[in-house]
Amino acid sequence: MLQPAIIQEIIELQNSVTGNDLVSLLEKLKNHPSKHTLEKILEELNYVSSRNAFLNKLKVLDGQADVNALDDVIKRQIHEACGTDSDETSRIQEELIQHIGTWWRSGTEFITEEAEFWRNMMQSRVDRVARLSSLKFQQLDRINVRFRDSELTPLDGSVVNIVADAGCTLLSCAKLRQMLDVFQETRYLLVDVSFMKHKMHEVLCLWPSRWCDTLIVDCGKSDEGASLLLELGHKYKLVLVTSSVIPGAECVHFDTCGYMQMDEAIQRVLLDKSIMFQGYEVLLKNVTEYNISLLNRINAGMVLDLLEKDQKEQHLEIGKPLEQPSYDYVNRRMQSCDGGSGPLPVNNPVWSLQDKIILISADPGMGKTTFIEQTSLQSKETCPDFWVVRVNLNEHSPAINELSENICSFEQALEFLWEVAGNHHERNVLARLPDFWQMCRTIRRI
Repeated sequence: MLQPAIIQEIIELQNSVTGNDLVSLLEKLKNHPSKHTLEKILEELNYVSSRNAFLNKLKVLDGQADVNALDDVIKRQIHEACGTDSDETSRIQEELIQHIGTWWRSGTEFITEEAEFWRNMMQSRVDRVARLSSLKFQQLDRINVRFRDSELTPLDGSVVNIVADAGCTLLSCAKLRQMLDVFQETRYLLVDVSFMKHKMHEVLCLWPSRWCDTLIVDCGKSDEGASLLLELGHKYKLVLVTSSVIPGAECVHFDTCGYMQMDEAIQRVLLDKSIMFQGYEVLLKNVTEYNISLLNRINAGMVLDLLEKDQKEQHLEIGKPLEQPSYDYVNRRMQSCDGGSGPLPVNNPVWSLQDKIILISADPGMGKTTFIEQTSLQSKETCPDFWVVRVNLNEHSPAINELSENICSFEQALEFLWEVAGNHHERNVLARLPDFWQMCRTIRRI
């Protein structure tokens, strides 16, 4: 019963082999089938196949090998395996030869990639990468900032230029670190450009290599040395975090690290920070309580100032403080248009008045300006988290002349008030139009 199956197996084997002797042997076996003989032939063929595979991998050196040539072979193999430069490759070779000598004298196990000394050599270089990044990590740990998961996206390209929001490269580095941790990328080096200058050789010994395939350099506000670092571009990733675009980068990414990009825990921390608002210390959440859209205007510069407030022992300043008079105020009485009279309500804030518009008319020197100054201060002291803008039209005659009644829009009027309020900060601008209108709850459109 087994002979047809054996004959079929012999025919298949006969069609798959070469060599006249083996073909003739299989032809005879086909005429007199024997399972035992067929198994012996298959066993022999399997041995020959394994032997040929071994011989294909075997390198035979003929004659006495030159020591330098052998060193070159070893270095080339180390470079291909570790991706290191020539200096680091030589150091690895020296360590490897020492460990192999120790193994030869007392080792009992075969040498593989799992050998303890090899793992220790690899781990020592991983530790060196961590040590070089430790200074930057400590700086990032001090601000302790976290971003929303939706803000963490991998970077494409081998040479990437990240342009930081408001020049705050530190926050962009914090976001990069969080992104790499989330995606479990550990083979990266994060340093300042100043550190790079002093430790250039040490950095380049570890990057690029199998332990570090990504180099991130914080170039700071000045972008000093960023163009020179582009020359280090490699098949591995180089990321330059700068305050402006660096010509020559393969990929440019404009980063945003404002309030809305932070996770909820950091947002709560920021809202509980105090600021100097027109000269008065208030909580940020009180200023933005009724103006949610203003939170979109809190950029990276303001976020960093708020996070570092305790370390710098100074507050984020918003708005121009109201001037404090150097005289004692004497309350006056006024005659209303309906015949009534009474003292001016200097002890009450301006929004406690029932009328939307109040016109005060008096002879020069009767105290009109003084009343306005006192009312502004009282209003601000009563509710320090409100915008109070006092405008002396005589000081802004050129600007007012440009805003004629026929062409002046509502937005232009608000822009004028915004400038008058003293909001000229390069970095700490809290609101732009039309958000300024929403913040000025005491101003009514007439």
